[in-house]
Amino acid sequence: MKRVKVGIIGCGVMGGFHIKQYSNVPEVEIVGASDIDPSRAPQGIKFFNDYKDLLEISDAVSITAPTFTHYEIGLAALNAGCHVLIEKPISVTAAQGKKLIKKAKAKKKVLAVGHIERFNPAYMALVRELGRDTPDIIDIKRFSPFPARITDVSCVIDMMIHDIDLARHLAGSELKHVNAIGKKVKTNKLDQTLAVLVFKNGVVANIEANRVHSEKVRKIVAASGKVVYEADLLNRSLKKSTAGKSRSISVKSLDGLNCELKDFINAIIKKRRPSVTGEDGLSALEVANKIEEAALKTC
Repeated sequence: MKRVKVGIIGCGVMGGFHIKQYSNVPEVEIVGASDIDPSRAPQGIKFFNDYKDLLEISDAVSITAPTFTHYEIGLAALNAGCHVLIEKPISVTAAQGKKLIKKAKAKKKVLAVGHIERFNPAYMALVRELGRDTPDIIDIKRFSPFPARITDVSCVIDMMIHDIDLARHLAGSELKHVNAIGKKVKTNKLDQTLAVLVFKNGVVANIEANRVHSEKVRKIVAASGKVVYEADLLNRSLKKSTAGKSRSISVKSLDGLNCELKDFINAIIKKRRPSVTGEDGLSALEVANKIEEAALKTC
């Protein structure tokens, strides 16, 4: 079996996770890693000070470097003939995201975006249970204590963008209208945001992100007709309620990142679209920008 030669660009915390999980994918050969900080060089893997040298020997790359580098590295990787998985968000601006998508199409390469919650076992169980049904109302909450490591972006770009992608995926429709309110608490960016998304097919999604909360919460409530589903993405559980009676739905024990990377590699091998495309990543970013714009007006 010919394995896909994969390089990892960015050796921080997320880069380390990618290296670990790629090691568990039989179809992958990790050919190297790159970072601007040589002290981050992972053990047992060839290290490149210049990521462009890594591109020369790679079939595909994971870009786990900071967001402001996504466009430059992504474009270089596509130009070098590599398939690309970019951690969310796809880029800083929508214009950059569009250029990456255009380049991937021109080069006939896979461009995937790392919206990992699509591969959360509880979310995948929710999607399976819904089947062809579309929820009428979606309510998503993502709370966490203040993260000292991230203060350069708002909670919309850091946190809520995950749930924007999930809401779009569940609604199966494009956005019609957005409204939002927000608050700055510990930074000069939005630390709390509540957004209401109305989709063209009538689905309404209420999404709340809070990074100054006392505890960690990641929950989705999806109401479809007389059935209400409650998915706990943190504890990986799913509950189905009908006519006042509820029961637990079985959720498989899976590693979300491992599933995401396998999906990326399978898209390359089988020449198909990844589950989360560049277009999906771009749409999530565009909606996030609209939410930020609306919420900042309320501060």
